[in-house]
Amino acid sequence: MDTGTIIQPKYFNGVATSKESIEYQSNLVQYFKHVGMLAFGQMPFIAKIGPDPEKDYDWRNIDCLLDFAKKHDIRVHYNTVINSHKNSFPDWYYELSAEEKKKALERHIKAIVGRYKDRIEFYKLVNESNPYEEENFLGTNETKTDLIVQMFAWAKEVHPEGEFIVNDHFPFLQQDKIRTNFISLIKRLKEKGAQIDAIGIEGHLGYKPVPFQIPSDDDFDTTIEDVYNSTGLPIYITEFDISYNNAPVNPYPGSVIDPNNPFEANGVAYANWFDYQAYAYKHFYELCKKKEFIKRLYFWGFTDKDWYKWERPSVGFFDENFKPKPVFNEMQEILNAHTK
Repeated sequence: MDTGTIIQPKYFNGVATSKESIEYQSNLVQYFKHVGMLAFGQMPFIAKIGPDPEKDYDWRNIDCLLDFAKKHDIRVHYNTVINSHKNSFPDWYYELSAEEKKKALERHIKAIVGRYKDRIEFYKLVNESNPYEEENFLGTNETKTDLIVQMFAWAKEVHPEGEFIVNDHFPFLQQDKIRTNFISLIKRLKEKGAQIDAIGIEGHLGYKPVPFQIPSDDDFDTTIEDVYNSTGLPIYITEFDISYNNAPVNPYPGSVIDPNNPFEANGVAYANWFDYQAYAYKHFYELCKKKEFIKRLYFWGFTDKDWYKWERPSVGFFDENFKPKPVFNEMQEILNAHTK
């Protein structure tokens, strides 16, 4: 099982200070051979000013990362070609007709896959489509199923040997419509000929049934095996994390705890939540490793420094000063083994 993390662009494009970049890159090279980009591959970041990949797209952040990765033998996955959220498209997209939107999506997919052919380990081709209605997907007048099938066809047309996945979230609850709806979507896509290489499951955990904790072993086993047995596709855990603050932007009662206080989980007492996080990351890794069909596990946080304000805090291996956290100390031996 490959193990990786998600990284930020500023440490590769010259925005961060030289000292910060050197420290960040040094830790990354030492402990990870598989990385993904944090959001900056999405359409609003690279196609902000217009739809023409030749004259409008800004590829610099991705190019800088890939140049660094090539130099250090690090494999990169693309996050994300098409993100289904309504805030994940530039303003110009919403001014297009339905037909023009579909053409823009095709051009966007083919431009990315064509430019980075043979330089990307795999692509999150479609992200978080599951919550959205089947009809008029992304304003194209196409059904979600039909449009995603076409998206995979466009990607495979440019790079037949490329690896393309559908990525989505569910909370590992045994009785859960989110998972069953996602499985139904995958089945429809396969029935219509979508060339899906694997299923991505995000793994942003610790919301429910018990906040700030990973799910029980039984919940994990039952739900992950349900996805595999229902679809027959390999599974990648693409964005695993837990946090002590589940709603940093719009807090609600019980959404945050003091991570420095004593913490108890499953009858085990920990000095603080950070010590529990260390246990949880290693235990989740061990759960995934037991499943032959789970081929990749990516930890969403590498460091806690400069984390986006809307993201849950303190999910990384290193703190805001690049100092190792308890979770790193617990995982260090495993991470070392994956870079040899």
